[in-house]
Order: sequence, then structure tokens, then C-alpha cells
Amino acid sequence: MKKFINFDKNMNIFYDNIWLDDQKVVIKIPLVEKNDLYTNIEVEKFNLANKVFLLAYE
Repeated sequence: MKKFINFDKNMNIFYDNIWLDDQKVVIKIPLVEKNDLYTNIEVEKFNLANKVFLLAYE
């Protein structure tokens, strides 16, 4: 398991992410509540092409 923060440039929102190595999925938790549309936690297949990574942390 790895943790990192990223900025989704398409949605214009920051996410706290938990990367699950074995499943190759990421759990995305919005850091700032922009509006109700973005307050849900998401689980998705990892796609590096759409992300701008700011930092990794433990």
C-alpha cells in the first residue's frame, strides 16, 4: 500500500490516494469539498496518463 496526493487536471480537484499494489487500484478521497459532486470516495483502475502527482507520503 502506498499513499500519495495528486491533482486531477480534468476535474480541477486534489485527491488523497491509497494505492493497492495487489489489486492495481487506487482509492481516491477528495481533499477539498468543491461541491457535492466531488465529495464521494472513488475506487478506480489506476491510469497514470490523467494525473499530476504532487507528493508521496507514508
